[in-house]
Amino acid sequence: MSQNNLNNFLDPLKAVEKVEIPPFLFLRIEQKIQVIRENTISKKMGWSLVTSVSLIVLFNVFIMTQSLLMPTEKNNLLQSLQINNSNSLYP
Repeated sequence: MSQNNLNNFLDPLKAVEKVEIPPFLFLRIEQKIQVIRENTISKKMGWSLVTSVSLIVLFNVFIMTQSLLMPTEKNNLLQSLQINNSNSLYP
């Protein structure tokens, strides 16, 4: 596009007048932008949260697998105190 064509294309923009915005509208827009910025989490905080939750999940998985691999004793409280829990009428 040549310079002459560009000027012809941009000539209608010279007729546009600047509009004054009401001050309360500008303040409301600024407040909305500020609220959005305050309610966001930084990338550093996001990564630290993801890392900590992942570590907690891995720790829980480790504990669960270790408890499943441990041999369990079949003794309960009654057997350890040598109390007979049989309901038979005749021994």
